[in-house]
Amino acid sequence: MTDLFSGIQAAMVINRVENSDQSPEDWVSDEDGSGGSTGLPGTPCFTSRLSLLKVGSVVAKFSDLKRQLVMETGFGGFLEVKAWQKINLKYSAFLMDRVHVESSTINLEEQGVLELSEQNLNYVFGTPSGESDINGEGVKPSEAYIEYTRMAASFSDKGTHSLKAAENVLLGALSETSSQIQQDCFKIAFVIFIIGHVLAPTSKHDYISIDFWAALNDISKIKSWNWGGYVLKNLFQAVRKFKTDVSKRNSTIHIVGCHLFLQVFVLDCLDLGILNKPREITPRIGLYDYDSMRKMVEKIEVNISPGVISYHGGAVRLELSVSQLIELQAKDTCSLNPPKQATAPKRASIPSTPMIRCNYTRTGPQDFSNYIRTKYPSISAEKLGILLREQNARGLANITEMCQAFQTNMFTFTDKLMACLAESCTCCKAFGRKSCILNGEGITNCQPHPTTSTVQNQFNTPLVSKVGPRLPAPGHHEGAMSATSTASRKREGSISSSVHSGLAKKQ
Repeated sequence: MTDLFSGIQAAMVINRVENSDQSPEDWVSDEDGSGGSTGLPGTPCFTSRLSLLKVGSVVAKFSDLKRQLVMETGFGGFLEVKAWQKINLKYSAFLMDRVHVESSTINLEEQGVLELSEQNLNYVFGTPSGESDINGEGVKPSEAYIEYTRMAASFSDKGTHSLKAAENVLLGALSETSSQIQQDCFKIAFVIFIIGHVLAPTSKHDYISIDFWAALNDISKIKSWNWGGYVLKNLFQAVRKFKTDVSKRNSTIHIVGCHLFLQVFVLDCLDLGILNKPREITPRIGLYDYDSMRKMVEKIEVNISPGVISYHGGAVRLELSVSQLIELQAKDTCSLNPPKQATAPKRASIPSTPMIRCNYTRTGPQDFSNYIRTKYPSISAEKLGILLREQNARGLANITEMCQAFQTNMFTFTDKLMACLAESCTCCKAFGRKSCILNGEGITNCQPHPTTSTVQNQFNTPLVSKVGPRLPAPGHHEGAMSATSTASRKREGSISSSVHSGLAKKQ
């Protein structure tokens, strides 16, 4: 688990289901099998463009020739993919939360720790794992590349970035008499289609970022590229994005990357009794369908509290856990220069209870005291509970003092900044003013700065020492204004004399 998901500032994924007859994986789904998960108010909504329904429905229409061409690419494992109607996105979020990118492992806490490697990804999907790393460097386009670009542009304005264009190429007519370039275009379209819908889906509809053109330029060498490493690198980037979105408490979180690999790989490594699939059959993706995945997820579901569930039921098989492998290899090693072992996160060796992901509601100063009183009533009135509450109050007080000190410094800084601007001001003098309008703005320099008070602020109308000259009303000329001013002065004088005479009579 990364440091982002530790401490009181952690923003964790919450796994909640409403108390209804609806199962936790019955979420909204689009026609292509992608969609989003719904939850309680205040919890994030998860969406994903990963779609096995689209892949399964297209592959089911392939002829023997097209299936043979797929086998030549090295992606033959996807010929056995079932058309899943839905994917449990909350379980995907649960797993992505526990991926440790730095050590390439997934920490399932007391269940065990599993290594995420290129070999394991090939074990699940049967993807080629050659020696050449895939990069985005430009290459000289081949004839098949140019032809596929032309075909994709005829189907969609997005061109080669369109998944719909790749689907149209796959469903097009293809026979034994088709040219080699047409067959190569089919292979290119299939790889783009699989990458965009399963292995590296993005958050955009009908769009794929093709940063692997170098691996498709020479169709005969597709197997020589490390596709497992490419997919795993994309998955780790998706995990970082997912954790960032959770820390920001986004209301909608788009899960990208091949999170399906996490589900199939983890469930395949758990000890689930009769629900486990035969171990000798690869790739594993062909053994799983929607119903079997649903039963496995229900097997490991644990109700922590009303409306809150976790997925920590079942343990990783001992022969597959990273922590167990490290201990066994340490006992058997007797050479002076033992091979370098892959280290697991420190939490792997420490048994822990499943963490309940905190929700998105705000907390106040009394919540900690209420938490101690309700969660740990035995120590609430003891010295330990008092020390915890005192430390919480002391921390909040320090934070309040820091906020007030910062606000006071901002007042002083603003005064200095305005004085600095007023010294170099030339525009005010050009308009005939004696000093810059920023130099005080009618407020004396000795006026104290506003202070923060716990009492509700009282707002008073400020007193004005001097009223400016009366301005002429619209449509009145200068003579009319003078007459009006004279009449006003006479009226004011008469009122003043009457007031004085009244006072004299009283005396």
